[in-house]
Amino acid sequence: MDEQLILERKRRLQELNNIYGQLGDFDHRLLPAHLEQVKINHTEMSLDASNPPYYFSSYLYPIDEPEYEYPEDAEDWPEFDGCPYKNAEHLAICLNRFLCRCEMPEADTHPPRFRMSSWGNFNFQDLGCVTLGSQWQESVWYDTNTEAPHIVALMWSGLAHPQNKELCRSEVDAAIMIMYGRLRDPSLRPHVIAPVLLLSAIGEHYLRIIEAYFDKGQLVMRSCPLMDMRERDMNWLITLAKWCWGGPSSKSTKFIKT
Repeated sequence: MDEQLILERKRRLQELNNIYGQLGDFDHRLLPAHLEQVKINHTEMSLDASNPPYYFSSYLYPIDEPEYEYPEDAEDWPEFDGCPYKNAEHLAICLNRFLCRCEMPEADTHPPRFRMSSWGNFNFQDLGCVTLGSQWQESVWYDTNTEAPHIVALMWSGLAHPQNKELCRSEVDAAIMIMYGRLRDPSLRPHVIAPVLLLSAIGEHYLRIIEAYFDKGQLVMRSCPLMDMRERDMNWLITLAKWCWGGPSSKSTKFIKT
């Protein structure tokens, strides 16, 4: 492997490790000042054409609502109570069930690029935290067709009353751990950017979509406005499913020699 590429990957791994270490000084809620202090660039994103993810693409073919074996399954949506973590966990379970059951009429000729997998295959160590007040867990999808470093991840955490200008420390922790694991994967050595599309269910009943990547010396976290998930919005869920299954965009993640 090219020496310049080796040095660049090592540098990025070290910088990610430095940010991860600094996060230990902060509470579970990361304010804008905290993000700036550790060189995290938090900017806005949307899932429409106005400001979409850079490194991920939307599935171009139809996706239909799941067909349920029993009518009552279609109404299985979170009933939120007073426990933020349990609410977020239940929301994530419902989202996972919905995303995995979506119907793709053209899947035989246009299969989705991502599929669900055990995160234990990816050198991520333990994606989760059981500390009371800051619990979180996660599961992931990956590209099945190419050796792309991109990951789609679904996580849930117990932070209550989230704000658009803030991030959960667990969201940043998870993104860094995934990137770090991917950049240490020998099969991904041509790549120096390991993008993550993070679906973050947060107590009490919110979902935040984040595109995270590390480039040019800073960790970028691009997030959509918090989505209130108390009511099932089928059109929005189908849009979300298309981004989860669409695969990597054409934007390069490989090392460019200078």
